[in-house]
Amino acid sequence: TAVLDRLYNILFQKAMDTKPGEPLLVPFFFEVTEEDRSRAAFGKIFYYSFLTQYLAVKCKKPQWANERFSRSKLIKIAEKFRFKTILDDLECFEEGITEGDGEIIWEHAAGAPHRIAAKTGDFFLQIIDEFQFLNKYVFSDERLTRQINLAGTYHNLSESRIAPQRI
Repeated sequence: TAVLDRLYNILFQKAMDTKPGEPLLVPFFFEVTEEDRSRAAFGKIFYYSFLTQYLAVKCKKPQWANERFSRSKLIKIAEKFRFKTILDDLECFEEGITEGDGEIIWEHAAGAPHRIAAKTGDFFLQIIDEFQFLNKYVFSDERLTRQINLAGTYHNLSESRIAPQRI
């Protein structure tokens, strides 16, 4: 954990110092906690954490990096700074929430760094701490009765050239 924290802090500071027009590498740090959650709830936490950290770098607001903004706050920020890609992605995510399908919510959340990198030209390094807890604490249903192999959903995403993962 300490090594991953240090890596994140170095990359975050470098991203904050990036000038407009220079290639941007945005680190995304996410810790899987030892807490039972449904796949849908976990997907929302992951997605909103990712967007908050991305906006912290894009808007040069380092104080945002340790936050997890709500959907409405993310929309307000994206509108204010005219980040159409984020607004469009949030709208698509909302459709998954409306349908109430945890699998759709998770697939959208997990794919967000790669998808947004492909659309914006920014790069991401996903740093996932306590990755081994995915299969233990994330359940497929809201009643938290059926465990799933959530770690397996990362296989293709982990090899991305524009948003790779380090665990």
